[in-house]
Amino acid sequence: MTIQWFPGHMAKAIKKIKESRKQFDIVTEVLDARIPLSSRNPVINRIIPDKPRLIILNKTDIADPEITSKWVDYYQSQGMQALPVSTFHSYCARKIENAIIKTVTEKNIIAGKKIKIGNHPVKTVIIGIPNTGKSTIINCLTGKRKEKVGNKPGVTRTQNWIFAGKNILLLDTPGILWPKFEKKITGYHLASTNSIKEENLNMEDIALFICKFMMGQYPENLMRRYAMKNMPANPAEVFKHICTIRQCLLPGNDLNYERSYEILVQEFRNGKLGRISMETPE
Repeated sequence: MTIQWFPGHMAKAIKKIKESRKQFDIVTEVLDARIPLSSRNPVINRIIPDKPRLIILNKTDIADPEITSKWVDYYQSQGMQALPVSTFHSYCARKIENAIIKTVTEKNIIAGKKIKIGNHPVKTVIIGIPNTGKSTIINCLTGKRKEKVGNKPGVTRTQNWIFAGKNILLLDTPGILWPKFEKKITGYHLASTNSIKEENLNMEDIALFICKFMMGQYPENLMRRYAMKNMPANPAEVFKHICTIRQCLLPGNDLNYERSYEILVQEFRNGKLGRISMETPE
């Protein structure tokens, strides 16, 4: 199955970002800590190549902490400030605000530019693919629910400047994907973490992908969640077991495999299978 999703409003958003790029002091990218490579839009580097960059690794509460630490080191080795956060923590806003100001200040010092925070707000564009928690982070920074928040891709559809205290001015953008994924696995990673609308997906394929990944990388998590004494030989046996313990039955007591696919995918997405990362630094 080929996975792709690039509706018209995303193309328009990319165009507007390109047109307004001279207004930004810094680009703040919100990534999913479970898939930092797949959730990073390669178009952004092409249209805004010359701005300081802050990488926010969001959803660290459901990502593998050891791998997240490696990603922080990786991005910092690339000359970018990387900040792991979870928007469930009350100190998230202060950490992000400080990181934005620190990144702008350091980059300007290196470039020989003078900047005094407080004379004018730091302007940053907040960029992320759908459902990385971008709007939640903006609400965290502003202290008010000025942006719609929902656990589904495609909630934000327009661009808006928003004050975050006295020192930061944010430009929100819609969740933006890109026209074509170079690697097939990128689409599967995005689908697994709920960054692509489900009507564009085959749930059985996504469940099978997640199941194979879990069997290979986090078998103990899979066994613990679904009370398996031994790891089954293949994914089909895993789904059969899920049907049995969760009573996923059709009329006549036939096994409802469709329901077992939904259970595995949803419980992977919401962290019930444990703290899991699907990508490690190359």
